[in-house]
Amino acid sequence: MVVYDTTNQDSLKNSLKWLDKVKKLNNKTTISGVLVGTKSEHKNAKEISSEEGEGYAKKLGLDFFEVSAAYNTNVEKPFLELANKILLLGSTSFS
Repeated sequence: MVVYDTTNQDSLKNSLKWLDKVKKLNNKTTISGVLVGTKSEHKNAKEISSEEGEGYAKKLGLDFFEVSAAYNTNVEKPFLELANKILLLGSTSFS
């Protein structure tokens, strides 16, 4: 799970640097996971649009979610998706 603050461009850059480090440590070019933009409730303060976040996720081969902990919006969805990805490794699904 790669998480960034939608109101802070640097947080996305830093998160993507961490993802690159993980890929290098695992000798992988792609890693299965999710990209999560937080603070989606701050529509007027966003520095990273939903479309931009989706674009990064697609480029990286990750699923994309925007969440708001303040409003409890979509908070569970990225975790459920990760659980599904893990269980698919064992050919089982989780809902």
